[in-house]
Amino acid sequence: MRALVVDDDLATRALVAGLVRNQGFTVTTAADGEEAWALFEKEPFPLVVTDWMMPRLTGVELAAKIRGALQPSAYSYVLVVTTLSAREHTLTAFEAGADDMLSKPVDAAQIAARMGVAQRFLDAHAKRAEEAFASSLQALQTELGHDHVALAQNLASLSMLYRGRGAWARARAFVRREIDVVVQAHGEDHPRVAQLRAELASLQG
Repeated sequence: MRALVVDDDLATRALVAGLVRNQGFTVTTAADGEEAWALFEKEPFPLVVTDWMMPRLTGVELAAKIRGALQPSAYSYVLVVTTLSAREHTLTAFEAGADDMLSKPVDAAQIAARMGVAQRFLDAHAKRAEEAFASSLQALQTELGHDHVALAQNLASLSMLYRGRGAWARARAFVRREIDVVVQAHGEDHPRVAQLRAELASLQG
């Protein structure tokens, strides 16, 4: 799983990145919130570990931008690392969209525990998202099963296509194929094309 580690202090950034990498994540680093946001906009990260106090864009501001940008079908787990521990700081971070907070100095045991929580949360979210998407496509199969045989056959193999990692990428590719099938069979104006394009839009990001 991909993770983005953000800290304006080089030594701390290298330490945290190494500890996260040791937990099995593929790590990208950023030197401040603005750089992190630019990377996130190109391709969202499932996990973001960010320092709070940074120039240009703080970790809490980054968390708020991430939370506001994500589609309902996607989720990024945001862990804020900070020396701030007052109750009002904790509430500020969570209200902005952080999922967890970690106090400095960071050590291997803390990171391992927090990464375990993040992994369980993301796995559960992915499972719910796949189940919801599978349910919507199964309903579509019922509607379209008599309209186009090839589409019905593809939908029948849904459970095998969407298991494991990379499910959302496969889902997007699958819906694009089905759009092509319906357009070729019935034309661009067929009402099912609009439904499928809406499904594809919900899967972006």
